[in-house]
Amino acid sequence: ARDARTRAAPVTDGPRPPPGPAAAEPAVPDDAPEHVRLAYRPSRPTALTDLPADFYAVQLMAMSSKESLEAFVTREGISNMSAARVERNGELFYVLLLGIYEDADRARRAVDSLPDEIGGAEPWIRPLGSLQSAMLRADRLAGSNRY
Repeated sequence: ARDARTRAAPVTDGPRPPPGPAAAEPAVPDDAPEHVRLAYRPSRPTALTDLPADFYAVQLMAMSSKESLEAFVTREGISNMSAARVERNGELFYVLLLGIYEDADRARRAVDSLPDEIGGAEPWIRPLGSLQSAMLRADRLAGSNRY
């Protein structure tokens, strides 16, 4: 099964390439959904844990298995989103992320642009630093940064 995060580009939760010269931010089509146009788009694939902790993530949901999250993404036909593995209360969860935003206002605007209901999801705007910490705890708990 395809990993839900392969549907989102270019933010990844894996290792990032070595630094190089700055490049222009990737173009986003004018007809892209508002949440996509507002999202931060690094010039090259970048691990979520390497983005500034003062950015914001919009988390749509958390599930206890990767397979359940992937099935939900497939069933709902979701694209332009990513996923991450996190730890909460000593357990692993897999979260679906609408996007990463440079500030809380953009994150709120992205949430406001969504249809009233996305598979029953209740969006949570959270500081990226809290998501990064939960991801690192999940890596320690799982003994790997791959999922």
